[in-house]
Amino acid sequence: MSVSVAGSPPETDPVPAPWARWWLYLWGLVAVGLIAATFFIPFYWWAVAAGIGFGVMEGVGLLREGDPYPPLTHVIHRYVPRWVAFPAIYGFTGAAGSVWLHLSRPGRLGALFALLGWFTTHFDVTFDETKVAEERQKRHLLYRGLSKAIGRRDDPGSVGPAEPAPALDPSGPAERR
Repeated sequence: MSVSVAGSPPETDPVPAPWARWWLYLWGLVAVGLIAATFFIPFYWWAVAAGIGFGVMEGVGLLREGDPYPPLTHVIHRYVPRWVAFPAIYGFTGAAGSVWLHLSRPGRLGALFALLGWFTTHFDVTFDETKVAEERQKRHLLYRGLSKAIGRRDDPGSVGPAEPAPALDPSGPAERR
């Protein structure tokens, strides 16, 4: 079974080919497993596991262009919006570094790195019109997918919220009480 390329337009998709669904699930399993292992095993053993898990899969993903086994970067590019991917990657890197360097409060360092990832994504997209259009399309696809998942039965072409957001009260929250 393969996954269609509907997630990204052909001109921006790094590998315009159907991908094996089991390969995508395996990527998810390896990535989540390595993220979880960060907090329970020493760096040396984590690096060995990452070399095997990520190394082998990335190697297979880079062997032939257009095959159903993409490298993780292409999977992330196709399915994950930048504003989610970069803060997550930066955040987990900061938290992992905190654990391995025996610094206190890995959550705080992870949050700081995640903020840096968000800033990077925000300003990078702000200055690159091609990325703005690409991210806008991913956001619309995400809204459409969420709408289907929660069972909204509106116009199939609609992308945004079902109803317009209520107007803000100009008096502010303190005066409303």
